[in-house]
Amino acid sequence: MALVLLVAACGAPRDATIRGTLVTVGTNALDPDEPTAGTVEAHAGRADGPVAGKAEAGSDGVFTIRVPAGTYFLSANVDRVLCLSDTSVTVTAEAGARLDVVCTSA
Repeated sequence: MALVLLVAACGAPRDATIRGTLVTVGTNALDPDEPTAGTVEAHAGRADGPVAGKAEAGSDGVFTIRVPAGTYFLSANVDRVLCLSDTSVTVTAEAGARLDVVCTSA
């Protein structure tokens, strides 16, 4: 029985990690980027893909999302403004990645 459990544990998919910072950019070019709190979601495969994982960014804007290995786009909602990552990120269990989400304030 121990051998069966060991084989099952070895074959289980492991999560990958996406880390980043959620920031708001002001409309004035001289305004500094401001870390902001909010919920960040990882969408599988495309920007409007299914949500595979999500995390809360603290007041420092930092977040960590655990997802299955794959390719993801990130989104966040800050003060009712939908913010999207401008690129995707591909992660594996062996190699996580970093992708920031930038919101432009109105």
